[in-house]
Amino acid sequence: MVDFICAEAGLCNKLRSVLSYREAAVQRGRRLVVLWRLGAACDSPFEDLFEPLPGVVMLHGLGELPPAHREALAAGGGAAKASVYDSHPSIKYTETEATMYAALSPLPPVRAAAAANVAACGRAFVAVHMRRTDHTAMFGDRTPDEAFFTFLEERAPLPIFCATDNALTLREVGRRFPLRLRGAVPIPEPAGGEAEREAEGEARHTSVERAAVDLLTCVEATAFMGTYMSSFSDAIALLRRARGLDTSDDRHVVRSLGGKHYDPDVHSVALPPLGPPAGEPG
Repeated sequence: MVDFICAEAGLCNKLRSVLSYREAAVQRGRRLVVLWRLGAACDSPFEDLFEPLPGVVMLHGLGELPPAHREALAAGGGAAKASVYDSHPSIKYTETEATMYAALSPLPPVRAAAAANVAACGRAFVAVHMRRTDHTAMFGDRTPDEAFFTFLEERAPLPIFCATDNALTLREVGRRFPLRLRGAVPIPEPAGGEAEREAEGEARHTSVERAAVDLLTCVEATAFMGTYMSSFSDAIALLRRARGLDTSDDRHVVRSLGGKHYDPDVHSVALPPLGPPAGEPG
């Protein structure tokens, strides 16, 4: 028996969807088939960043659906749910929402890049995830720069690692804390300059691979502060909890998007006819 989902939106929306629906499928003795839909918010396939997940078949297109799984879905032997970007309802806000991340294993290059960042920061450092660009347009400036700067000032002289999707933000952190910022590779300026940077709906200025490296680096910090309503910050906080690295000094509350900006009539994918293709065994 199989379940099917279409994982939508950015990297960490996709990750929490896949990991939580995988847990729910395992609990019911099923396999999970995932359409990892690529787009502006996440243009990297799962397998470019992480090792395969046991019990999960990852697809890039509906035409790749294996005949046996196609037949199982057609026969009603599983559940099909399109446009998933949040945790499974039975997993959400339970301890499993943290422990499910234990199944996630980064590929060696991603792991090595994160280890290099941690080495540059030293054994004790403070990390912040300052989510900007399209997130600010969607939710407003819920966690302003000054809140992060206060957090960092209060933890001087610890080295700082800054994960951000915005060139100006990283540059400002470097200006404020020139002797403490570590592991910060400059972010290229967007082609349109200031006007494009502030345009509503603008996506990140960094690659998804860099985002994965930033995520793993923040997990290892002595203290962490994230951006309110960011699935990326949520993933860092949950990974820290799963690995026993979260502390009372952390400043982030995990919250769900709760369907605030995804319209199921727009962000959806129609399943193809699910009978076995002609001439192929079931």
